[in-house]
Amino acid sequence: MSKKITAELVALADYAMNAEDKKLSIIGIFDKLFVRTLPSHHPRMVFVTTLVSEPQTSANLVMRILTPSQQEDFKADVTVSFGENGKANLVSNFEGFPIKEIGEYRFLFEQNGKEIVGHTLTVIQLKEQDGKRVAN
Repeated sequence: MSKKITAELVALADYAMNAEDKKLSIIGIFDKLFVRTLPSHHPRMVFVTTLVSEPQTSANLVMRILTPSQQEDFKADVTVSFGENGKANLVSNFEGFPIKEIGEYRFLFEQNGKEIVGHTLTVIQLKEQDGKRVAN
């Protein structure tokens, strides 16, 4: 039976990295994107997660991204190795992330078909009204 995995930190950001000493650095955390037209794209984003489980173990997970209409936009199998402190920092980079719909995109990690961590990115369309940008 798998040990329980929990999330200590979950974020979308402009940049993130693990230093040699395993210290996690995150810059530019966000949860909303504003677009003028569709389709669009975000030039660069990082999905960052710190997971916690039993020290010195590993787990097989699936990372998925769901569009607002619940279509699977991305899927990858991920093997996570937990360190001596029982933690694992996961940094997933996305270049030219496609935005095809307005609404909530879900970034997920699943184990055995069950969500263990999820994060929402809300995409909002900007419109012009009397020469000013308005978010809908």
